[in-house]
Amino acid sequence: MKRILYFITGLIGLFFLVLLGLYIIPPGQPDYQYRPFEFDAQGKYKDKVGWYQGDDDLLYQVTWSSSGGLRLNHFDTLRSNLMSYHLIQSDDDVFYIDKENSKNTAEFITSDFGGHILNINDQDLKATLEKVDSAFYNQEEIRYYNQEVSLVGTLFTPIHDDRKTTLVFIHGSGVSDRGNFWYMYQADYFAKKGYTVLLPDKRGCGKSHGEWHTASFDDFAMDITVGIEYLIERQEMRDHKVGVLGLSQGGWISHIVAEKSHDVDFVIDVVSSATTPAEQLYFEIKRDMEDGGAPSFISGLLSTVFSRRSMGKRKVWWDHNKDYDPISMLSKTRVPVLKIFGSEDKNVPVEKSLSNLELMMIDQPDLPITIKVFEDSGHALFNDNNRWIRTDYLDLVNGWIGRSDINSN
Repeated sequence: MKRILYFITGLIGLFFLVLLGLYIIPPGQPDYQYRPFEFDAQGKYKDKVGWYQGDDDLLYQVTWSSSGGLRLNHFDTLRSNLMSYHLIQSDDDVFYIDKENSKNTAEFITSDFGGHILNINDQDLKATLEKVDSAFYNQEEIRYYNQEVSLVGTLFTPIHDDRKTTLVFIHGSGVSDRGNFWYMYQADYFAKKGYTVLLPDKRGCGKSHGEWHTASFDDFAMDITVGIEYLIERQEMRDHKVGVLGLSQGGWISHIVAEKSHDVDFVIDVVSSATTPAEQLYFEIKRDMEDGGAPSFISGLLSTVFSRRSMGKRKVWWDHNKDYDPISMLSKTRVPVLKIFGSEDKNVPVEKSLSNLELMMIDQPDLPITIKVFEDSGHALFNDNNRWIRTDYLDLVNGWIGRSDINSN
């Protein structure tokens, strides 16, 4: 019996020794390689970009790809109908689809009447598309600078600029650019509703220069601020209302932008935590463990260890940003804020966030903050029925921006 007890005690001791080692010994640092793709400075794709009507009666968007070449998209509310193909240039007018496979091609030709035709030959899509004039909005690939850092994005300008409102998107964590269809889908929705939309490549991603893994939230915020300054210097946008739409980590950054720039008229903060990044990371790791069957007392202990190790893998970034307090920023807001959560978000401590916001609003009940929780949706705000972005979320944002108190500011 004593031997069994000694054995169990030894295992427990070994377990805690391993945990101590994981906690104390720093992990290795990933080797991030930044090789930005080339900005289309000469406009060689300008004539090809636009809207195309297919012989399948569908509309397709051709736009600049963040990773070179072009991208062909089809938007729909049903996930099964969505399409997004990377077109990699082979010749002046011939592109490979997604990968270098000569059997899967997209070829641009000029019709006898001077129009643009796109022939798609792919195992999943065979169609002939004809370019149509000015459907919904125009597109432009633009470049602007945060000091020496070159930043690139797509600017969507509506055909009828009746809203006089510009939305600037702010990306979430990690590698993120215009090639992420989740962002592009939302940019397309708002551009079709008549907003001018800037969808940039995050610094260190796509065609934007710089590094994201060593950047502070202030660096990211300044990237957005100079983008806004670039836009309002354009004659056609000088009388626009300007809002920032921050998604996930971008929600934290949106409030810094609003504080830095007096050109920001409203903020939309989508699925960011109302806790510090360090608290959010601990929650995310703990939730993953408990979903995997770990008891709460074990998951709590392990989450402390693995949170520290996760931070150690990008030490510079976490040293910059781990203690950022969104509540302190929200408590000083001078512009209307729409803050959105998904009730089943496994990345964000929603209950803790709502509690923090409630305490703030008790102290400052006149803050211009609207909070909305979408039931039965996670971090991506998907609809359970079609497993894609819920339209009532997008419609809510559109309606909220149209409120008189925003437009009268």
